[in-house]
Amino acid sequence: MIAVKKLDRSITYINEELIERVENTAANQCAIYFIHGGHLIVAQDSAGVVEEIRDEKIAQMQRVFNSTNKQQGSNTLGIPRIVTGDK
Repeated sequence: MIAVKKLDRSITYINEELIERVENTAANQCAIYFIHGGHLIVAQDSAGVVEEIRDEKIAQMQRVFNSTNKQQGSNTLGIPRIVTGDK
């Protein structure tokens, strides 16, 4: 989830997976359109919102990658270790 500042200056959190597009509207404002047809006008420029979305996506991918490596016993490159009968 990403934090955005609404026009009344309150902070709300939205699920970035539900965002269809982000468009500039007025100075330091943008419209966030959702896949279900709704939209939200926020007191941030579109570049800032897109950067937050990108950062959240990267963080999600890193969590998944790190979790997968720990479960599979992979090394830092994500290559599974070969286990033989010898110790």
